[in-house]
Amino acid sequence: MTDRNLDQLLDAWMDLGPRVAPARVAEAVRLEARSTRQTASLRGWPPRRFPLMNTTIRYALAAAGVVATAILGYAYLVAPNVGGLTPADPTPSPSLAVTGDLSTARGPLTPGTYVINDVGPFQITITVPSGWERNLIPAMVWSATDEKASVAFFTVDDLFADVCDEARGWAGIGSTVEDLTQGLADLPGIVIDSQTDATVSGYAGTLLETSSTDPECADGVDPLLLTSLPGYVDRPHPGDSDDELNRWYILEVEGERLVIQAVVPNGLPASITADVEAMIESVRIEVP
Repeated sequence: MTDRNLDQLLDAWMDLGPRVAPARVAEAVRLEARSTRQTASLRGWPPRRFPLMNTTIRYALAAAGVVATAILGYAYLVAPNVGGLTPADPTPSPSLAVTGDLSTARGPLTPGTYVINDVGPFQITITVPSGWERNLIPAMVWSATDEKASVAFFTVDDLFADVCDEARGWAGIGSTVEDLTQGLADLPGIVIDSQTDATVSGYAGTLLETSSTDPECADGVDPLLLTSLPGYVDRPHPGDSDDELNRWYILEVEGERLVIQAVVPNGLPASITADVEAMIESVRIEVP
């Protein structure tokens, strides 16, 4: 093989590669060229030259140059695409624009995202569509229809031992999702129609779909159920057999138990159920 043939092969090989070096490579070469000392020559003296290399050495060095160029090209052009560089952290998603604080809102709600700060240690946001309102009970939204659908947030410390006799005290359930699930199942008047795993805002728990009827208590005694809705000592027994949708999302959030209850009575438009499901999907829970 002649020197000319070798030069032609090298030229052809280089034609297959990139014609422009990456910016960081070009910059490194520029800095290296500026910082490399140049060989000075005295006036009238020719610059120093190295002896001519024989053909075998030239071929070996040319081959080494090809390999070095290939490695350099891989390192700068290919490797970053297969994880050679650590990618930058993704840009955090912007925070939701909060329309108002549900604890201070009254009456019809402007559609938007509301913050809830009065349920245990949690900070909760929920996006409320049009046609919903906030009434007396904190951390709860109601439909503006005559028959009220609702979505409520609360913690449950315990259940009443006897739903008809407050004087008998508490049932003494434990603090886990499973404890509350079993405690509800043991109460008279509540039937658990289905129990499935659920996740809300990244927190796992249980979804109960229940039907219920009010237990027969003495005249003037409202059946009681649980002990910790914000601002109240107890919550009335959910005793309405006409409830089309009665869901309990019981979640474990950073070691705490949070309950979201959604109720939609029969006869309301399907859009109300769709609103409830969209609101549950919109919920974001944080523990400061």
